Amino acid sequence: MKYSFKRGFTLIELLVVIAVIGVLAAVILASLNDARAKARDAKRLADIKQFQNALELYRNDNNAYPLINRFSYDTGSSAIWTNYWSPLLVTAGYISNIMVDPINDGTTHYRFYSSYSGTLTCNGLFWQQYEYVIVFRMEKPLSSIADSNYSPFTKCVAGPLK
Repeated sequence: MKYSFKRGFTLIELLVVIAVIGVLAAVILASLNDARAKARDAKRLADIKQFQNALELYRNDNNAYPLINRFSYDTGSSAIWTNYWSPLLVTAGYISNIMVDPINDGTTHYRFYSSYSGTLTCNGLFWQQYEYVIVFRMEKPLSSIADSNYSPFTKCVAGPLK
């Protein structure tokens, strides 16, 4: 009896290799999505730090922070960011461009308040105790960033105490 040996892979071997590659690809994609979310959060924090620096420059030149009362302006609308902050901080040269969230999905991810009186808190203190408060949301919140009780903007940074 004569046996002939063919070189190559069996169907089972090919299916096992494809399955292993599929599992590895799924793990890599999950890690990549997590890294992208962290990168967007890093950009948010950098934008907010740049915004705080612009506020300090504004205060240095004008002896006061810009006043936005929540009853006078809807600080959460896109129009305020483009029609108020652009002329005030961008045109004056305090920042190069207005903050746009990395997702840019048409919803507001940042809000700025000054001259606020109410029960909202940042880092456990009422907003009215600060010169200003910026609230925002993150995808992968860091515990080192102060918490706000203003849903859905669960994180905050604040200016100096009054």
